[in-house]
Amino acid sequence: VLERRERPEVRVSGMEADKILTLSCRAHGFYPRPISISWLKDGVVQEQETQRGSTVPNSDGTYHIWATIDVLPGERDKYQCRVEHASLPQPGLFSWEPQSNLIPILAGVAVAVVAVIAALAGFAVWKSKQGKKEKGYNLTSGSDGGSNSSNAGSNPSV
Repeated sequence: VLERRERPEVRVSGMEADKILTLSCRAHGFYPRPISISWLKDGVVQEQETQRGSTVPNSDGTYHIWATIDVLPGERDKYQCRVEHASLPQPGLFSWEPQSNLIPILAGVAVAVVAVIAALAGFAVWKSKQGKKEKGYNLTSGSDGGSNSSNAGSNPSV
């Protein structure tokens, strides 16, 4: 009989407040229940500094757990979350990769470009409707097609 094994899905995040960076490691969706989750600094387990939650069941029969540690922001590269589980051939090591500040900037630029294009398109539609209204009221062309020929055929020098 094969024993059911589900690999943990691990996410590492960070939140900075008051010059302290709290690193959080969450493992979820794993089975069986036994798991080891710990924080390492330069490869050394930080048992005393690590806070852990209990291993808790999910509605699908798998489990989840978390562990956090408070660190100095400048030392974040020294820390890794280690996860050991029966479904993994070897312990997994996970680091926090903060999002680049470039992503929100690019998103803002994209929104601004779309807004400008929408405004220009709206202006073009409005302008074309204005032109149609003017054409509707002014049926004649720009040159006067009326009788400018009252002197036609007459020769004033005669």
